[in-house]
Amino acid sequence: MKETERVLDAAERPEGLKPCDALALVLFGVTLLGMGLGSARVLTYHEANFAQPAREMVMTGDWLIPRTIGQPNTHNPPLPTG
Repeated sequence: MKETERVLDAAERPEGLKPCDALALVLFGVTLLGMGLGSARVLTYHEANFAQPAREMVMTGDWLIPRTIGQPNTHNPPLPTG
């Protein structure tokens, strides 16, 4: 038998994720991602200013010029300028 074809002994086998560890990881993830779901939080005016142009970009298919209520929103730079 060649070195690459040998069977690993029990001591040499890598240990996988145990079922109880996997369950703990899933529960932690569900808890972390589920916090805040179902809350009655509504978008504030500030957040709506960013959501509306993105919504109109999707609706019109124009990905270059952001628009708010159909009007070009060009007074802000496209990228943050320190």
